[in-house]
Amino acid sequence: MAAFFAAMSRTWDVFELVDQAFLATTSPLVVLTHVHARARATGRELDFPILRTITVTGGRITEVRPFYWDTAAIADACG
Repeated sequence: MAAFFAAMSRTWDVFELVDQAFLATTSPLVVLTHVHARARATGRELDFPILRTITVTGGRITEVRPFYWDTAAIADACG
């Protein structure tokens, strides 16, 4: 997790989870999230949805799988 958050910090100057809707509340959870972000490399701002599945085992998160709507726009913004 530390490596993940370090990479996120290097990539994004801002990464806000603006709104979240839990579409399934038992494992795997399904969460639709609206994100507002600003890329460090380019300064470009994006607003985009992410759909994530989150697996919980024994009361702990064991897996998170994000699904991005427009990976090309995200890659472009990141330079």
